[in-house]
Amino acid sequence: MALPEQRRLRSLDHIGIAVHDIDAALPYYTGELGLELAHRELLAEIATELAYLDGGGAAIQLVAPSGPGRIATFLEAHGEGLHHVCFAVDELQESVEALSPRGQDTVFLGGRGRRACFLSHHPNGVLIELTESQSRPPAQAAVLRPQEPLNSSSTQPEECS
Repeated sequence: MALPEQRRLRSLDHIGIAVHDIDAALPYYTGELGLELAHRELLAEIATELAYLDGGGAAIQLVAPSGPGRIATFLEAHGEGLHHVCFAVDELQESVEALSPRGQDTVFLGGRGRRACFLSHHPNGVLIELTESQSRPPAQAAVLRPQEPLNSSSTQPEECS
């Protein structure tokens, strides 16, 4: 099912790259490629660590496991590399209902305090994520400044419906 004209994808938000260890991966992206580390956070509830690099019009999101979970399972099966492509939308729930088979894909609180959803339909083998174009105040995810190390006492995000 296609999105109605008023619900079109707003923009490419980020490209997610799965890595085993963000600290080991960052020197390539920040040093060799010269990208700026813009944001880093831990989503403890889903055992995921995120780092956002400024890629110009869209971010590069490094995604690493912080424990057992979906990212760890993905890395075991596929190794490091492209994980997903994420598009920003204005009306997340309506977009999910329009693009999701049976409208049953789960909306959750993702990175940068934004609600997001991975679509269960993977055309061409590419995992597609939708995210709100704006953060929801107050951000409920643990937010770290680029130079701060992660710690295990970060706030856990709440799942959204």
